[in-house]
Amino acid sequence: MHTTPTVIDLRPDWVSEVRGFNAETCTRETAARLLRILFARLVLVIRRQDLSCGQLVGLADLFGTPELPWDRHNCDPTEPMVQVFRSEGQRSYRRPTEFWHTDGSFLGRRTMATLLHVVENPEVGGDTLFANMQAAWGALPDDVQQRAAASFGIHSYQYQFRALRQQSGKDMLAATEPASFPDVTHPLVCRHPITGVPALYLNELCLAGVVGAGSDRSMIERLLSHATQASFVYRHVWEPGDVLVWDNRSVMHRATPIGPGCVREVHRITSLYADETAACQSPELA
Repeated sequence: MHTTPTVIDLRPDWVSEVRGFNAETCTRETAARLLRILFARLVLVIRRQDLSCGQLVGLADLFGTPELPWDRHNCDPTEPMVQVFRSEGQRSYRRPTEFWHTDGSFLGRRTMATLLHVVENPEVGGDTLFANMQAAWGALPDDVQQRAAASFGIHSYQYQFRALRQQSGKDMLAATEPASFPDVTHPLVCRHPITGVPALYLNELCLAGVVGAGSDRSMIERLLSHATQASFVYRHVWEPGDVLVWDNRSVMHRATPIGPGCVREVHRITSLYADETAACQSPELA
């Protein structure tokens, strides 16, 4: 029997919690409603889900068209669209996931929706933080908005990954990786291809530089500092069975470190919205 999920606000201005959701009985009308809520609220927390990797693919299909991940090293053997990430204990260096980032910014076609399902949650740490990039954009002074709107960010796969691998004691980037992921540019301010709402488009992990309107590296640092202020950030403390869905072009996110002796396992999949129009272009903002 189908029951309509209940949606409540976790933040008055963004982030909603979905209760009573059943992916197997979800109707097209309910899926469309949740997608509209995602566009308006940017982050959805779907409670009490016990999903196999195959069921996670089905859930992602409700939010668009699931896509194969760019990194094939962590894929589930039976569901190659799902990545399995298992982290154990503290490290002396930051994991890539602990940098503020938006998924796939170094790709030509940027990721739209990301779904993350917690399978094993650490007793200490492992929270996920989200920064509302639409609100951060709206709060900038007019002169900074004008400079940002006329600038492009250079997103580089190699920017932080080379140093992170050296810190972890692993080999440097494989010779084929830079060729597979050449640097790309994206506007620092992008209008959402579905809603048209502008948002800052930043990435602490991959944003190597900026060009246009007299911009320099210091502009990136100022914008990152501005966008990650507490007033723009939601901290999610995971509960068993949580699935988080977020509009990847409207928020940044990062994980917090896990505690000593703790284990965290999450399953991840991304989707492109079914009715996405042409790739996001540099906006003309008044």
